[in-house]
Amino acid sequence: MDMDRLIKDCFWEYNFTSDDILDMAKGSDWRKKSFLFEKILLNSTKMLQDLKIFNLSNLEKLINDYKIPHFNKKYAFKKYGRGLFFRKRSFSK
Repeated sequence: MDMDRLIKDCFWEYNFTSDDILDMAKGSDWRKKSFLFEKILLNSTKMLQDLKIFNLSNLEKLINDYKIPHFNKKYAFKKYGRGLFFRKRSFSK
């Protein structure tokens, strides 16, 4: 994963380091995980690649729990279309 690109794409307004981002993804604070997930979802130029920062069970929970903020709804819909946000997915085998 190209952490420099991820920081440039998603965290230009913050002073986060690669370690800060990895700590958010691997830590136990779901508020921080949700923040990171939404930043990647709405800003990353390589979203699918960058979402691999989360383990599979965390990623499934983040996707299933995600609610598009009202102010971002039009932007998110234009960027990804209806399918990504309105279908629940199961990652179980």
